[in-house]
Amino acid sequence: MINIIRYIITITLLYGNEYIVKEGEISYSGYHFLHDWKGTSNQINGDFTFDSSLENFNGSISIPVRSFDSGNTNRDSNMLVYCRGIKFPNIIFRPKEIIREDRLVTINGMLEFAGKVQDLTTNVNIKAINDSSFLAEGKFDIFLSEFDIDRPSLLFAKIDDRISIEFVIIGGTNE
Repeated sequence: MINIIRYIITITLLYGNEYIVKEGEISYSGYHFLHDWKGTSNQINGDFTFDSSLENFNGSISIPVRSFDSGNTNRDSNMLVYCRGIKFPNIIFRPKEIIREDRLVTINGMLEFAGKVQDLTTNVNIKAINDSSFLAEGKFDIFLSEFDIDRPSLLFAKIDDRISIEFVIIGGTNE
């Protein structure tokens, strides 16, 4: 397995490559003193390219705000309103820098959410599926206040500012 990962990275580093997101899941978890909840989306779109030096990296990953399902339609509708999902329908991540250490990759980039853009750094574990596909998974936290999102209240108490994000993405060469 390690040899397959090294092979993909070596070929990619030598020649550069173009990749697309083939499938995946991203979920957010919110917190309130009465209960926690989780919303999930499988509508992840993205493509990216990079050259052999990893210095020239371009691409983005996009998720429609309205695609998240928490199992509660009222909560999902409120999330769409609070996150300004009608005016800004997509959450977009644009990587700026990749730092690779074996299967762990640190990605620095920009997260665009609710009309605001913030720096984001996340660690991603990458595993080879075969010669042309890989699985990437990771997690990070965001703070709603950094995106100027008013936090909804339940029984006069606002939800926590911190939202935890987890993702699993299957990507592969654009063939």
